[in-house]
Amino acid sequence: MKTRLSFNIIMLTKEGYQLTIGCVSLNLFDEKGRFRNGLRELNVWPFYELDERLGCMKEYNGMTV
Repeated sequence: MKTRLSFNIIMLTKEGYQLTIGCVSLNLFDEKGRFRNGLRELNVWPFYELDERLGCMKEYNGMTV
């Protein structure tokens, strides 16, 4: 069973602008189909946004040098 919980982390400015500052995903079931419980450490992908239809990342939204 493949079920994923995904979040975009969005910053709102006083002016009403939105900036995606990161995204994170977590599979809710392990490779044996058991529900994952307990605390989890999640790695945030900075300045990427998740595509809500696909559950994968879109293009990089941060500043480039």
